[in-house]
Amino acid sequence: MMREIQIHRDSLQESHYVDFSEKAYDLTLEGDVAQGFQFKEVSFRSLQLVDCDYRIAEAEHIALDLESTVLEMHFRLGGNSTAVCDNGLEVYVNGLEHSILFHTKGQKKIKMQKTEKSGSFLEIRASVAALEPMFSQGNDFQQRFFDHLIQGHHYWPGYTLPITPEMFTVIHQLKTCPYKGMMKSFYLESKFKELIILQADAYDDKPVATSLKSADIEKLYAVKAFIDVNVGSNTTLAYLSENMLISTKKLTQGFKQLFNCSVFEYKTEVMMQRAKHLLLEEKLYVFEVSDRLGYKNQQHFTVAFKKRFGYLPSLLKQ
Repeated sequence: MMREIQIHRDSLQESHYVDFSEKAYDLTLEGDVAQGFQFKEVSFRSLQLVDCDYRIAEAEHIALDLESTVLEMHFRLGGNSTAVCDNGLEVYVNGLEHSILFHTKGQKKIKMQKTEKSGSFLEIRASVAALEPMFSQGNDFQQRFFDHLIQGHHYWPGYTLPITPEMFTVIHQLKTCPYKGMMKSFYLESKFKELIILQADAYDDKPVATSLKSADIEKLYAVKAFIDVNVGSNTTLAYLSENMLISTKKLTQGFKQLFNCSVFEYKTEVMMQRAKHLLLEEKLYVFEVSDRLGYKNQQHFTVAFKKRFGYLPSLLKQ
């Protein structure tokens, strides 16, 4: 029987506000190999930021005990997970994707998939009271989401979206905050507002009208998920078509229609975002990133990176 890991989260209700609290701790798991979770948590007023790096050899079940109703902004930087809502709905989040969820007081179930090397995520939890001024009179998505939240729904249709370059920049600033104490809380709060605006703008984009059949849409999402998980693998259109049981024509045309980019463009974007993460967060050298992503020539990787971001990857190592 799979074990269940218990993790407690403090209340974000106004009566429990703290001016500033910061802690770091490890949660070590028993097993044949070194595995576990490393948490860095910062709490202040109505916000809590949870930065986690982890390594697990097998899938793990986590039970989060929540003392208050919260909004959760989840940024999955590495590894995959599934959030299980009260009504049984499972929201699957791939690496390099973000989601926005609403959780009521009580226990939240998480399924963490095993990691080949390491996984990481950033969660920002905010009280409903803190969000009301921002969302109730915000853009179309913000107003509809807040109505959705008040009605007790747990997720926004569309589930997850790719983390954008702008989001990666703000996340990096959050994780490398130069301040201490109360100044740190003011800085992190400003970055939280930047991220919530970026998320709101991303979800506010109108979905593209599609004539695709539901079965084909499911297959195309499976292709997208496969690319997300197998970053750097040499997955050709023929391979994807054969393994996802969808014709090459439907794959190329349907992917473009559904996601507004070609399969190749999406693969390249995922690889470049992964490259940036490996350089910034895992501190790998340029040649190591090039090799991990399957490039036979480091120069080809450097050219692709500069084309995407406008600067050489070596600048991130200075």
